[in-house]
Amino acid sequence: MQQLKSIVMGIQNQANTLEQNLHDKVGAEQIQQLKTALAASQAQLSSIEQQLQEKATAGQQQQLKTSLTTLEAKVVSCDQVLQSKVDGVQWNQLNDSVSVVQNKVCNIERGVWEGMDCVQALEGALTSLKGQAATMEHNMQEKVTMAEFQRLGDAVLTLKGKVGSLEQNLRKGAEHVTDVEGAVAGFGKQLATFKQVFGDLHQSSQARMLTLDLDHVPGGERRSRAQRDAPRSASRSRS
Repeated sequence: MQQLKSIVMGIQNQANTLEQNLHDKVGAEQIQQLKTALAASQAQLSSIEQQLQEKATAGQQQQLKTSLTTLEAKVVSCDQVLQSKVDGVQWNQLNDSVSVVQNKVCNIERGVWEGMDCVQALEGALTSLKGQAATMEHNMQEKVTMAEFQRLGDAVLTLKGKVGSLEQNLRKGAEHVTDVEGAVAGFGKQLATFKQVFGDLHQSSQARMLTLDLDHVPGGERRSRAQRDAPRSASRSRS
């Protein structure tokens, strides 16, 4: 609609500019004379048409021919006056402007009809939707009582509350899972530390037990055991 208004305003501005240019080039008095001559010609044409519809005599036909000749002469005279006042370029521009205005008018008319079709289609769709809404409302009033509708609303509110509570519990559960993961990680670190400590203690206890065994063994056996253990230690060091 806004585009249509802008096109109409443009056509009006072009028409006003065209009329102003004619006033500037030809003159208001000559334009008025031209309008008067055209009005007289239209009146003569109307009279001729009316006379043609009736039975005309030979004299009337001759009078009609004379009137037509006079009318043609006046039209030629008006054309010559316009051409003498307006040069060829301006005359072509005037014709082009008139053609553009006519095309725009045709486009506006086409757009108006298309717009009317769209409006009618939209009105039909809205009417159909209103009818469907009224039918649904009527069916709901027949099939669902006010108490049932109230119970349905209460059930919806209860479900909404449960969903909110479930979401809150899920958030708390996620926080607990994070805490448990942290505790497990800490416990794993502690377990690794304990394992290392126990390994160190085990190695030290084995060393002490070996020392105690050596203290209780006599000297000869200690030397023979040391000789037997020497190849083992050597093989271990090689490996």
